[in-house]
Amino acid sequence: MNNIDYAIYSSKEIQSSTQAIYTDGPCNFTIVDRKYITPTVFILILKDNNNTPFTGVELGGHLRFFIPPAPRSVENQWNGANDIESRELIKRVYTPIFVDPQNKLLHFAIRVYEPCEEFCDGGKCSRSLANLPLNSEVSCQVVPGKLHYKTPSQFAFQSSIFTVKKVAFIAGGTGITLFYRIISNIIHNPSDNTEIILLFSVRNIDEIILHQALEQFDSPLLFKKYFITKPAVTADYINSGTIVSGFINKEILTTKVKDCCHTFICGPKPFNKYIHELLIELGVANDRITPI
Repeated sequence: MNNIDYAIYSSKEIQSSTQAIYTDGPCNFTIVDRKYITPTVFILILKDNNNTPFTGVELGGHLRFFIPPAPRSVENQWNGANDIESRELIKRVYTPIFVDPQNKLLHFAIRVYEPCEEFCDGGKCSRSLANLPLNSEVSCQVVPGKLHYKTPSQFAFQSSIFTVKKVAFIAGGTGITLFYRIISNIIHNPSDNTEIILLFSVRNIDEIILHQALEQFDSPLLFKKYFITKPAVTADYINSGTIVSGFINKEILTTKVKDCCHTFICGPKPFNKYIHELLIELGVANDRITPI
């Protein structure tokens, strides 16, 4: 794996002086770098090639990629199922973890799903992004997200507004990418006193995306993080207080997030459903829970 300067991802992001503009169609971006940070996750850096002012991506916003799919093992199928998606270009949405308006750069953390026994073709888009040559162009479109954070302690989800002093983010796998820039923005804003509890569920320690950057966030009073990993881990990790061996369960939710004003959940659909149901069983009101 390549050496990564995690300081950039734990530093303050310079905000664009103009509001993000949502175009009617895709624009060209260049792949300027790709570095693996775990065995299956890489940082992808894109540069905006358009001759217009770079407006960035608002907190909670995304980039929609239009790229050729990865090769398939069986014609008209993908991972053993009938596939009617375009053979030329597929559409997928990714959330940037860092935006650099001055240099017109967007950074993404992307997990690549390689073919395996259960899924013979793997990830149609992630495999393609993992293999496109550096300096090649991709078509992308800035699109708004469902979750927005614009003022201290105020979240907007679709048509709902939540004003909270203490918020819980529960992420599964790459679901952390939606929360990452919001967490960074809160921590680096001296006028924002929103308390954050992060539960980040991963398969193993090596798969904690941006682990070092998250550890470098220096705001112990406002930001508490817990990484929940399935296999047993060594005592030195457990003693650090941030790694929990096991699964997210009622005990963890009761001790860590039950008293939060609102809980946002982002991960695979089964993960979101499981956490949502656990919180309901604990007596948390449904209007205080938002799966994304």
